[in-house]
Amino acid sequence: MRYAVETPQSAEEVPGGLLQVANVIDGAPGQVFHQGVQIEPRFEGQVRRYVDGSKTFDKPKDSIEAAPFTLYAGVDLPLLMQHNEAEPTVKDVFGRGEDRAVEAALQELVLNPAAVDLTPTPGTAVTNTRLALGLLEQYAASQYSGVPTLHTNRLGGNLMTEFADADNGNLKTRLGVRIAVGAGYSATGPSVAPAGTAWLYATGQVTLWRSALRTYPAVAAEDNREKALAEARYVPTVEAFVAAILIGA
Repeated sequence: MRYAVETPQSAEEVPGGLLQVANVIDGAPGQVFHQGVQIEPRFEGQVRRYVDGSKTFDKPKDSIEAAPFTLYAGVDLPLLMQHNEAEPTVKDVFGRGEDRAVEAALQELVLNPAAVDLTPTPGTAVTNTRLALGLLEQYAASQYSGVPTLHTNRLGGNLMTEFADADNGNLKTRLGVRIAVGAGYSATGPSVAPAGTAWLYATGQVTLWRSALRTYPAVAAEDNREKALAEARYVPTVEAFVAAILIGA
């Protein structure tokens, strides 16, 4: 039987995920996480050249409404060997997996239902990632006056590295657009990406209201087990637009 030692800690956190580039708001009123939110989007009017004696006046877009979702982690430990360790363990598990779970939820609940597929030949990946990036950034500029955000998974992030700079471990394009490169973004976008390809999304600013993390430790004495649950609630909004393009090598 080998001698048990404490598990070594990871040297550093994995960079590049959504929580590093989104506008994360902590400490919101509790009603936000029961009712969701309604916000008025940034007014996106146009400046036009006057030519023919008539003028066009822009109207505000519809308000943005978003519903909450819940993420949780649960652990089940032996009571006699790991007493009082369930709660700190579940907090650690939640913290290390939060980014990935938020990315998956945002993609499923917000990005995919709203995405405009800009892939020139639907279902056929764009292998010139410079072209793909240009198509998305040009579309973003036509829809939004702010700085957009790009989203892709780890495969897509590696396809983009030739045309992006690293900023404290997070990628951004030559024009300064930040890229959320997350393990939580799956191959299922507007359609399922074939093997070796990935979806690259462009959006307006992502805002994420986040509740405090709550933990619920409990002892199951009859089974000699100690359990703990950690939960947090989130409300995500995306400004103005969502577009996507299929990329590959």
